[in-house]
Amino acid sequence: MLKILRLEQWAKNLVIFIPPVLAKNYEVFWDSSIYFVFLAFSIIVSSTYIFNDLIDLEQDKIHPQKKRRPLASGDLSKKSAITLAICLNFVGFILIFLLDKNILIFVLAYVVITMSYSVKLKYIKYFDFISITILFTVRLLVGAVTTETALSSFFLVFVLLFLTLISIGKKLSIYKSSEILDSSRVKVHLKESYSDNELENILKLTFVLSNITFLLWSYERIFNNRLNFMFSLLALLLIGYLGIKFIKDSKLSKTENFISWILVSKMYFVSLTITSIVLFITFNL
Repeated sequence: MLKILRLEQWAKNLVIFIPPVLAKNYEVFWDSSIYFVFLAFSIIVSSTYIFNDLIDLEQDKIHPQKKRRPLASGDLSKKSAITLAICLNFVGFILIFLLDKNILIFVLAYVVITMSYSVKLKYIKYFDFISITILFTVRLLVGAVTTETALSSFFLVFVLLFLTLISIGKKLSIYKSSEILDSSRVKVHLKESYSDNELENILKLTFVLSNITFLLWSYERIFNNRLNFMFSLLALLLIGYLGIKFIKDSKLSKTENFISWILVSKMYFVSLTITSIVLFITFNL
């Protein structure tokens, strides 16, 4: 039953912690509230994954990887999945209500957008990846409101562009995959909506824009001292390396699941870890 919760995908919810880090508001990490918000929000997100699996059940049965999911494989009944999703939603929203009523509207928006995405938005051109960016924006807002943190504009745009890069890469990976049947509803949508190189060009453009935004964010900081310049340059090189590899692997249909893509290659995992550390140091110099 734990498998249907997709606990590994909770890593995406770590975005909640970005706003206080950007604001150097490290005191919040000594307070348990933000961790309980993370837990409650992740529980609700897991309930939306179950809803998505119920909607996509027939499609998942013919997907090379997703057919192993509990519902698609028959290991979990639809009735049990629905009951679990309702319970998770109830527990998650009760926790959010008790922890911080101010973020209820954002969490509710997340659920509504996710359900809309599962039912309709993922089959509408551009909304199929923009919706994912909006969901990450909601995560950032949850973190910002919870910790009463103002968001840094340039770095926020950089983060959202980089996350958009990931969602476009997923679509391109599906588009290029020879393992996913052409009759798959998502693949049919992608083939009908985008030309052969359109998704690839959008992916490359997003990558360039994310790098430009990072440079704009660090422009004033780069010239403060040589150490700052070195760390900013190293961060940009690491981001560039990951981005180029990601684009290449998206064209090879290896990035449908970003978490799996990172974990499969030790080099990518180490690079992402080092990049995160370097960004943290750069921001705090």
